[in-house]
Amino acid sequence: MQLFKPLIWVLFPCFLLSWSFTSAQFPPSAGQQGSTALHADSSIFVAWSTNAVISRGPQQIDMPALGDASYGTTAAAIGKADINVISLGDGGTISCYFDKYLINGPGPDFAVFENGFSEQFLELGFVEVSSDGIQFARFPSVSLTTEAVQVGGFGILEATLIHNLAGKYHAFYGTPFDLSEIQSEIVNVDSITVVRVVDVVGSLQAGLCSFDAEGRIINDPWPTPFPSSGFDFDAIGVIHNADFLDVSKQLINSFQLYPNPCKGLLYIVVSANFQKSNQLLVSDLSGKVILKTSLTSTNEAIDVSHLNAGTYVVSLNNGNQTWFQKLMLR
Repeated sequence: MQLFKPLIWVLFPCFLLSWSFTSAQFPPSAGQQGSTALHADSSIFVAWSTNAVISRGPQQIDMPALGDASYGTTAAAIGKADINVISLGDGGTISCYFDKYLINGPGPDFAVFENGFSEQFLELGFVEVSSDGIQFARFPSVSLTTEAVQVGGFGILEATLIHNLAGKYHAFYGTPFDLSEIQSEIVNVDSITVVRVVDVVGSLQAGLCSFDAEGRIINDPWPTPFPSSGFDFDAIGVIHNADFLDVSKQLINSFQLYPNPCKGLLYIVVSANFQKSNQLLVSDLSGKVILKTSLTSTNEAIDVSHLNAGTYVVSLNNGNQTWFQKLMLR
């Protein structure tokens, strides 16, 4: 739902409820320690979706007379996340295509962006992948939000109770997906050509509801009987695609990090033909530089024990070119 979002906190504060949740266990909202949210400006992204096909769902699945969702166009689904969105409607889908196929690299391989305007107003979607555009495998999702009370159309969710559902993070912050979590013989995780997002119908009513991978009803804001109903799709950012294979070979010959994942001392090895005094930066996934140093030899160690566990981007500039590698800290 998108059109009325800016007015929600002014016009409908009475709809905001404090929910009783089961024990939280997944990463928290963007900006909080331990979050896996990926900012759209992060250098970790190497590409974005280049084409999309949408199949809209109704504004409210049990009231078909209202018609289908209609906000936005497929052009909004192409390119970098910019909160220009297309609304899927209840149970609607969008299939996104890429110039180069996605592969299963280290850590997350792509991220899905929605345009939630707060840390707790979240609209969720299933994520599926395909190698041939015909057969799709779905990421195993988990929703621990209580099923005791319906989350209303302007209700709230807690990110720590959600896993492998798009829309877990607010605008400009993508939800990451790791292809290694796909355990299916019908897709090749090293040759993904299509990523599909399916709106979660958050109703608790039998016959209308959606279920997570473990059979729990997924409770999210419902109903949203507007042209902007359902999941508001923004973008898909690619982290690992076919280019990564070639880049990896080049990195092995020029710039290595070990151990990776790391905790304590990180060793950096550069090839002998690199100039000395290479500038090395360690940045978080929002692009903020956390550590900056210069290398004066081809084999050095830096202490990263003071950094929080998570995913970082290490960049090395030799005066002519900048190289990037992903670093996992434990």
